[in-house]
Amino acid sequence: MRISSPADLGALVRQARHDQDLTQTDLATRIGTSRQWVAQLESGAPNTRLELVLAALRALDLRIDVRPENAPPQVAVPAASLAELAAATLSRLDTQRSPLDSRSPGLGPAVTIPPALRDLADAQARRLAAIASGNDAPTTRGGDGTED
Repeated sequence: MRISSPADLGALVRQARHDQDLTQTDLATRIGTSRQWVAQLESGAPNTRLELVLAALRALDLRIDVRPENAPPQVAVPAASLAELAAATLSRLDTQRSPLDSRSPGLGPAVTIPPALRDLADAQARRLAAIASGNDAPTTRGGDGTED
């Protein structure tokens, strides 16, 4: 949700509080303030204390993500999904056909995958698999192509 005013932030807090079945008093207790302060925050009052606003967001498991106004939206992709994508890409490379071949047989020529490209794809797949398994230490190769 894009937050561009105190009222937007208040609406977000109110919705998150409702989603978690909390009362204004419950949220106030969690962050060490009064129910009236929570009501002011939710109504978009511009004179709320920033540290309490941030405490309210933390108490509701929300965070603020600040980026340049014209930046494209960021999409979080789980590492496991990236590993699956890498495996699918490698599988497609194994067919050694161009993308046109898979959609329209006969339109694209067969291609040979250079060994250097295949090695690079294999290394990326190993890195993504390591990240997906929780072992995010990168695997490196020596100059001769062997594992270090």
